[in-house]
Formats: sequence, structure tokens, C-alpha cells
Amino acid sequence: MNVTAQQVGASVGVAALVVVAATTTVNADGQAGVLHGYHVAYVVAAVACVLGAVLVSLVPSWERGASADAESPRSDRAVDRGTAASYVAIIVRRRV
Repeated sequence: MNVTAQQVGASVGVAALVVVAATTTVNADGQAGVLHGYHVAYVVAAVACVLGAVLVSLVPSWERGASADAESPRSDRAVDRGTAASYVAIIVRRRV
């Protein structure tokens, strides 16, 4: 499900940037007009990335409940839960 969501999200994102680039292209300027469309699309992509980073930073950190700790024989307490690498370490430990 995660891979499918990533693929669909990427294709929708690329399609949206193509629409932005195509609608902002100035036809009278030739190559300069096309370049202007690409510049606008890159600015839109950069703004979307910054907004995504801000939204992710505002999401409260994920904490497991006490019942989940009691069920798991392995402890994830040694991993700092504030970084993306720690989330990956927790997921890898659970799948092994």
C-alpha cells in the first residue's frame, strides 16, 4: 500500500507541475517563454516542499503505548524518537 501511494503521489505531483509549467509558458518568447514556465513550476515545487516540511515538523512525535512495550520482547528505548532515522530503525527492528 505504501509503494502504491508513493507512486500515485509522485505521478499526480509531476502532472500538476506539468500543468503549471504549461499554463505559465509564454508562447511569444520562444525558448525563453518555455524556460519561464519551468521556473514557475520549480518555484511551485519548492514551495510545496517547504510547506510539507513545516507540516511534518508540526505533527506530534509518535510514541508507543505501555501495552505495546509489554508485548514486544525488544526495546526501542535506546533509539532517539525525534529523527527520521530512528523511525526507520524502529521499523527495521520490528520486521526482523
